Amino acid sequence: MLITLDTGLEVRVGSDPELMSVVILVETSEAGILAVRYPLRDNADVYCVDILDSVYSNETMRAFVGKRIRTFRLLQLATKYAAYEERPREAGLVVVFEDGSELLLSHGLHDTSDDFSVITPEMIHPELCSKLTEIPLSL
Repeated sequence: MLITLDTGLEVRVGSDPELMSVVILVETSEAGILAVRYPLRDNADVYCVDILDSVYSNETMRAFVGKRIRTFRLLQLATKYAAYEERPREAGLVVVFEDGSELLLSHGLHDTSDDFSVITPEMIHPELCSKLTEIPLSL
């Protein structure tokens, strides 16, 4: 996922199965300087869908366009396997907007998979709700 802010900053969001986490990196700085070797927009294996697309997006997602971000919340997924304890397991980043609405950038929280998803918190798979702990962020 590529998020472009009003300032011109472009942020890439995805997930990493090895880390069991959502990962975020700057793709393009506010000055327009490319910050990655392989930009997402140049990846032939990725089909970009604009959030305003009437076919491949939906009204729930389109409602977030233009809203101002107030804060973030980080969600860590508990594990029953000792081998996974050392992994970050930062499976969700909740983006909280000024109007109180929330968007969840997720590593498999929609269906217990290793797939990246963009959902609302209500769409978290019921099996995972009790396994999530909010980790404080210092912003």
